[in-house]
Amino acid sequence: MRIKLYVNDKEHLLNTHGERRLSDVLREDLGLLATKVRCGSGKCGACIVLAEGELCSSCLVPVGIMQNSHITTFEHFSQTRDFQDISRVVKSLNMNVPGEKEPFFYFTLNSIINNIQEITPENTVSFYKNFENFSFSFETLYQIAKQASAIRKKRIAEEIAQLNQQRTGKR
Repeated sequence: MRIKLYVNDKEHLLNTHGERRLSDVLREDLGLLATKVRCGSGKCGACIVLAEGELCSSCLVPVGIMQNSHITTFEHFSQTRDFQDISRVVKSLNMNVPGEKEPFFYFTLNSIINNIQEITPENTVSFYKNFENFSFSFETLYQIAKQASAIRKKRIAEEIAQLNQQRTGKR
């Protein structure tokens, strides 16, 4: 089967069986080793990628149904400013996120920040159930999301102001 995927902003044309797991294609065919397979049931989070901007357990998804999809792996996401916003807070709290849990941890926090207009304990609690295997509290998750969101909003406001200043200066 010929499959076209857009992985980390690059087009890939693959000849493979459509039943293969997306995680296997990412690792074996594209060499993207940050996508791991641990439990094989999608519960551990080691296989998490973004598919069309949504969290996706790649060990559960046959690559054939991903035709023409945009996939973001942790290799790519970890180079973005959105990742840096979250990482800055995590480092300031001296937190240790186990390597195999990093994709799940950062992608989920990014999802919270992107999908919740105002981060409050009440609207963050539904995400906490996804963090059962982590050894930190709901309050910690909430604080990371809230602080990283504030950093991101400030960064974006500064970028917009800089663009406006550049536009105004060119007239």
